[in-house]
Amino acid sequence: LPLCDSFLKMMTMWIQIVFLALIAIIVVDAEYTSGTPHASVVTLGNDSIDDALKDPANSIWLLKFYAPWCGHCKKLAPILDKAATRLEGKLAIGTIDCTVEKKLCETHDVRAYPTLKFVRDGVFHDYTSGRTEDDFVKFAFKMSAPSVSEVDSYDQALSDIASQNDEGVAFLAYHPAIAEHDKIRDKLQSNHITQVFTQVARKLQHLAHFTILLKSEDVWTKLGMDADAAKNGFIVKIEKGLPPMLFKPTQPDFTAIELLDFVKENNFALVTDLGPRNFNTIGKKGRHLVIGVVDSSDESQVNVMKKELIEFATTGPSDVVSKYYYGTMDGKKWAKFMSQFEVEVDELPQVIVIDVPTKMYWRDPSYESIQEFIMAVAEDKVEMKQSIRAKGGNFLKTLADVYVSNMPATGIATVFAMIIV
Repeated sequence: LPLCDSFLKMMTMWIQIVFLALIAIIVVDAEYTSGTPHASVVTLGNDSIDDALKDPANSIWLLKFYAPWCGHCKKLAPILDKAATRLEGKLAIGTIDCTVEKKLCETHDVRAYPTLKFVRDGVFHDYTSGRTEDDFVKFAFKMSAPSVSEVDSYDQALSDIASQNDEGVAFLAYHPAIAEHDKIRDKLQSNHITQVFTQVARKLQHLAHFTILLKSEDVWTKLGMDADAAKNGFIVKIEKGLPPMLFKPTQPDFTAIELLDFVKENNFALVTDLGPRNFNTIGKKGRHLVIGVVDSSDESQVNVMKKELIEFATTGPSDVVSKYYYGTMDGKKWAKFMSQFEVEVDELPQVIVIDVPTKMYWRDPSYESIQEFIMAVAEDKVEMKQSIRAKGGNFLKTLADVYVSNMPATGIATVFAMIIV
């Protein structure tokens, strides 16, 4: 009997400890109230979400669609709680329980947990940035800042604006009419070019960086324009070490849709570093991917590959160059993924071409130069093959598996939104 009593006391003690621990880690989100900037995560549902998104005190929302049983959702919760305390007046954070609000989650095409979306001006966007506390804070400050900044020089645009983008690119607009005004609002409304530029910047602020140049300087000479042509204004994509890429509208009175497409198609480096973050996104933009597969620990090998890819992308035949996007990929880190394209670690570096939507690829290491290989692919002189894993209907899962094994648990769910077909 004494043993039984002792056992019961011990069990009771442990139950109390576990219960108290659960109480300590369970955070109940606050209920939504209108008219006040939120400094904590709030619960939203079908009966409150419309009012919340129209609340002028909370003009930008980050929404977490989740299920109570989801482990990754639970791990993300305290990160959002901490971020919310730093974002009062800049970004409101709301959670939606998809086991309760099923129709609401279906309406917004929620297929995995947690799914993050942000809302501004009543428009829902997929949240694709990082998931650390600092990532959320950085995103909030970017989105709450003006969508278009000002720079005095082209070099300042490269150093201060393009450098903020993960891809090292930005979009720059110039028109001589802006010099006639002091306030940036008046400058942006002074001509058609910067008016449309501002509209697009507002829509794509979460993806790209936009700035206006206060004086044309030597940008027009880098574009091969004469001074008279520069007086009509221009919009360019800028990237360090490369000449600016001119936006060429079909007509002077171009629309926001035309510029929107230009930004979306070019919002990454000419030769970008490919991985789970951007592989599927870029691969589904309508062009094949030319990938230099390298050993990233060999800096010389990487630099030579990038230099040759840039050379072809800037000097090759324009009708061929425009068929592809270009990038490098770490053949050692993603060896398992690359093996489905017959690329082995001991054969690096290599160049392959992949059509992501159809899961087809071109590979022939017998060509001595990148230009010869790409031209041969364009002329149908290289055999097109199907990805080994695509035959089994599992093309990009390997990349997800490898990525998951190399990342924090809070980011795992993001992978599948980015790369699983």
